[in-house]
Amino acid sequence: MEVVTLLILGVYTLINYRLYRTTADSFHADQRPWVGVESKVEIPIAVKQPNGKYLLPGHVTVKNFGPRVARNVFTITGAVPTDDPNSVCSFAEHNCWAAWSFASGKGQEGWTVSSNEKEGVVLFPDQDRPEAVFGALEVKKKLPTEIFLPGCVVYFDQFGDPHRTLFCFKAMFDGSNFAEWYQCQVCNDAK
Repeated sequence: MEVVTLLILGVYTLINYRLYRTTADSFHADQRPWVGVESKVEIPIAVKQPNGKYLLPGHVTVKNFGPRVARNVFTITGAVPTDDPNSVCSFAEHNCWAAWSFASGKGQEGWTVSSNEKEGVVLFPDQDRPEAVFGALEVKKKLPTEIFLPGCVVYFDQFGDPHRTLFCFKAMFDGSNFAEWYQCQVCNDAK
């Protein structure tokens, strides 16, 4: 009889612990910042350089959609011409590794930081800010062509937990101007 009572108590404890974890996880998700990118991309024109690459003087708008402050928010976005939209996700993931190098103050493979200082900005609830497009675009394909803009936003919540948002936009490029930017069907993910 004692074994049965002990077994029932153990199962009861396990069920209650799982309910507690589910409640705590739901509270955590509900009360943390959610940083993402608004659906508008501002790149009015591409400037062709003597080396044949294009500079993209523009930005994406990053916003904290959650109810709490986001800390060490760091964004990296770069333009990519590719025939394979699914390969864009690897570019976005690479941008995440780079962004974590700066937001965490720790170097990642292929990226270094000059110090152990954390970088990034603080975004309050409903606050947004423009983030510049990183690097130069090299187009080796015939124009017009489709250009992808994969990126990653990394940040820490009030509990000190790290989070990231992958995003991707695409537009047709004719050598000087972009058509309207649209969200990609891939690489839009928040964790």
